[in-house]
Amino acid sequence: GRISKSSFSRVSDEAYGSSWNGVTNIAPSKNAVYDKIESLGGGSDTLKVAVIGDSFSQPTFFRDTWSSQFEKLCNEMGLPVTVENYAVCGATFDEALNDHTVHESGTRSQVEQVIAHGADFVFVMLGINDAILVGGKTASEIIDDAEDVYDALHAGLPDATIVYLEEWPHGAGSFVPTSLTNNQCLPWSHKLITYQGKSNCRVNNSTYLNTNIDSTELTKYQIFGTASENIRTMYDAYLTVDLWRITKMGSCTDHIGHVDTFGHMMIAHYVLRWFKDNNGVDNKVLDVGLWDDPDDSHLIDPDDLYVEVVARSEEAARVGRYLGIDLFARAEGWFYEQRHWRPYIGPPELASACWPFTITMDNCHPGRPIWLAWDTNNFIDANKETTDFGDFKHVWVGAETLTDYDWSPGTKNLAYAVELADGTFDVYTVPIELTLDPTLSHVRAAQSDTLTAPHDTYTLIPYSAEEYDTLGEFLNGRFTAGSPGYYDIKASLCTAYAHYLYVGDYVMLMIYKNGTAVARTFDYNKVEISQHVCINCATTVQLDKNDYIELYVYVYHSGGMYFDNTWGCTVMSIDRLPM
Repeated sequence: GRISKSSFSRVSDEAYGSSWNGVTNIAPSKNAVYDKIESLGGGSDTLKVAVIGDSFSQPTFFRDTWSSQFEKLCNEMGLPVTVENYAVCGATFDEALNDHTVHESGTRSQVEQVIAHGADFVFVMLGINDAILVGGKTASEIIDDAEDVYDALHAGLPDATIVYLEEWPHGAGSFVPTSLTNNQCLPWSHKLITYQGKSNCRVNNSTYLNTNIDSTELTKYQIFGTASENIRTMYDAYLTVDLWRITKMGSCTDHIGHVDTFGHMMIAHYVLRWFKDNNGVDNKVLDVGLWDDPDDSHLIDPDDLYVEVVARSEEAARVGRYLGIDLFARAEGWFYEQRHWRPYIGPPELASACWPFTITMDNCHPGRPIWLAWDTNNFIDANKETTDFGDFKHVWVGAETLTDYDWSPGTKNLAYAVELADGTFDVYTVPIELTLDPTLSHVRAAQSDTLTAPHDTYTLIPYSAEEYDTLGEFLNGRFTAGSPGYYDIKASLCTAYAHYLYVGDYVMLMIYKNGTAVARTFDYNKVEISQHVCINCATTVQLDKNDYIELYVYVYHSGGMYFDNTWGCTVMSIDRLPM
C-alpha cells in the first residue's frame, strides 16, 4: 500500500537531490523520498467511493456486499480506496433524492449523505424495477427522477465522477435483457436442488419451454429498457453488470434476482474490471498513480469464468470446487430456459431437516394454482398458488418421499401444470436424467439387529443393514477406500432399551482409521438414572487408496449394553468429498 505523506515532516533541500526519479535503487537523500511521496500523492491519499442503491447493494441485506468486496480487492492491489454504502432496500431514484427517513437524523436522503461524505466516485444502482412495479411510474417519469439525482450530485460534488450501474429487469416478468436473447424473453426457469450422494441430475436438452409473454408484463419490460437507455447517456459513465450470467452460475437466491455472496463477489470483479479499463475517467484513478503495474493475478474475469462453467457443464462436470457448490447444466437453449442445479452438500440422513429436493419455478401466472408431478404422474405436492409477485413457485419434497418415489438411475419426467384464468391448464414437462456418480464414494448403513457391547471392551459396530454403497467399498463393518481423497464420516448409535446407569458409567463412540482412533465422543453419566443412551460422532479424514475406516463403541458399564436401530438412530454414512 501507499505511505501517507502526512506521516513525515517535509524538509525541502534541493541540494539533497529532491529531483530524484524514484527509480534507482538508492535515493540521493531522505528528503528525496519525502518529495517523491508528495509528487505521487496527487492530493488525497485515499480514493473515496460512495454507493447509492437498493437491495442489490444494501449492506444489511447481504452478508458481504459487492461494495465491501470491491474495497477489499482495491486495497489488496495497493490502491487505497474507501467505500461508503448508503443503499436502502427498495430505493428508487425519486426516493434516493427525497426520502429523508433513511438517515437516523431524519434529515438526509441518500444523495445528501453522499454529498456530505465528499466522494470522488459515486456508483448509482437504483431500482427502476421498483419504480415500475411498486411506484407505477412511466419511463419518462423515471428518466426525470434519474436526471434530478444526477443534477443534485453534480451540484454538490462538482469534481466527482458519477457512474450509473445498470441493474437488470426483474420482478413480475423476470425478463432477460435483449442483448442476451435477440429480443426473446425468458418465461420460465427451473432450479433443481438435491442432496449429494443420491444422484447427479442433468436435464435432457430436447425440451424448450413456451416463450409467450403476457402483453402487460412485456410493456413493463419495455419501460425498463427505455428508461435505462436514456439514463446511460446522462451520467458521466455507465457500467452494466451481467447479472444473468451470475444467476446462471447458481448464485440467485430468490425470484427477483438477488444474489448470494459469490454473486456479490462477481459484481465486485465486474466493477473492478471496469474501474481498471476506465482509469482515465476525469483522471481520478490516474491521480492515485498505482494502476500502472497492479498485482492483479488473483482477480477473476467474470465473463471468462462464465464461459468456463458453460464449457465444463456441457459434460455435467463438477465446478463446485471454487464456486462452493456442485453445479450441472446444459448450454443448449440457455437463452430460452434458465437451468442450473445445486446438489445439497450433506448426508442423506439429514434429509428430514434439509429438504433433499427443491424446485423453484419463476414467471408463473399471477395468483394461479400450480401442480407438480414426479414421473408417472405421481403428484408430489398439493396445488399452491404463486406469490403476490406472480412469478415465484417453491415446492419441496420431504425425506419420506425417498421411498415413495422412484429415484433409480434413468430418465424421469418432472411435470407441472399451471391453471389459467379460464380454467384451462398449461402443462410443461422437463425430462430429468438421474445418473449415479461413477467417481465418488457414498455409503449409508444401519444396525440391523441387536449389538451386544460387553463392559470395558472395544466392540466393532458392523452396521450390517446397507442402504447403498455406490462403489462396493463397505463390507463387514469396514470401509476400504478405492481412491485417495477427503472423506466425510458420520456415525450414531442408540441403546436398544433403557439401562440403569451408575455415576461414572460412560459410552464412547469412536471412528478408527487403519486401526487408530481419529475421532471419539463420550456420553458420561453424572447421576444414577435409568435412561437410553444416544450418541453421535463425525469427522473428515484424508484417505489413501486401501486405507480403511471402522467404527467402535467402548462401554464402561457393568453387564455391558445393547444397541439396535429401533428408532433409526444407529446409522453411519461415508461420503468422499468432490475436489
